[in-house]
Amino acid sequence: MLLLTGAAADPLTGIILPVQDADLSFAVHGIVAEVKVREGEKVRAGQILVRLDDQLETLEVGKAEAVLEQARFEHEAAAKLIAEDIGTRAEALAKRIAFDLAVNALETARARQQQRAVPSPFDGIVVRVHKEQGESVLLNEVVARVVNMDRVYAQFYMKPDEAAALHPGDDYRMRLRGGTSAGRTFTGKIALVDPVLDAESALVRVRVEVPNPKNELRAGMRIEGGLVTPAP
Repeated sequence: MLLLTGAAADPLTGIILPVQDADLSFAVHGIVAEVKVREGEKVRAGQILVRLDDQLETLEVGKAEAVLEQARFEHEAAAKLIAEDIGTRAEALAKRIAFDLAVNALETARARQQQRAVPSPFDGIVVRVHKEQGESVLLNEVVARVVNMDRVYAQFYMKPDEAAALHPGDDYRMRLRGGTSAGRTFTGKIALVDPVLDAESALVRVRVEVPNPKNELRAGMRIEGGLVTPAP
């Protein structure tokens, strides 16, 4: 196991980042019909956050359902006639094709309707809502931001010789800087030692994943770390 030793090197200053952080947008344009969440609200994966007006899409789904029902009836009737040696195989095949096309049309209509709603991609907290009911939304315009802080990254930039001592999976101990929790220590595991140097600074990006079940660590907090050396 590898652990931080306070005398190994001068402290490195890093920043806390969420492991999961998503800016959410629509793949279509429209008018906001409903904002279903508030900033600071906890949400579950799949929960709808913002919904666009979908009256036309709802009508299209209803129409496609009716067409499918008719196609199913005609397909089943044609199959029954074939079984009784009354109908022709060509007629039965045509009805089967019409049925398959109706199924695809309904799936397409439902997919278009689903595009009018933005769900949360994971469990988390809504930190920004950018739109209100009645406002227009452009294609790919961000309408909300969700983060999950149950696990966070502590991100550092280190000299190459310092980073060379680190390996994914190593334990890494850090302490907070500033605020009421200054000096408090946390231990995580190294998740990334970037193989590519930062072009401007010639430093290596290192990320340490830290469990944060009580959300005590907040994005943007400054944290100190240092080199890891073999524990005695």
